[in-house]
Amino acid sequence: MKKSEKTKLIITNVAVWTVATLTHPIVQMLPTGTGSPPKIFSLLIPIFFMMLAGVSTYLLSAGIGKPNDK
Repeated sequence: MKKSEKTKLIITNVAVWTVATLTHPIVQMLPTGTGSPPKIFSLLIPIFFMMLAGVSTYLLSAGIGKPNDK
């Protein structure tokens, strides 16, 4: 794997985890009629986190599985 591919993989992985980190605070700031976040978010946020973790795992396993260039 070339250095530019490794850098791209790391940047993409950091971006995925940045989205995961910012999801919960952003959802808490969404305005609703009652002033509290909808109850469905307590189910959707963990599912979204798990999907992002799956994407990150896939990216890293794809990167590790590629042979090094000579």
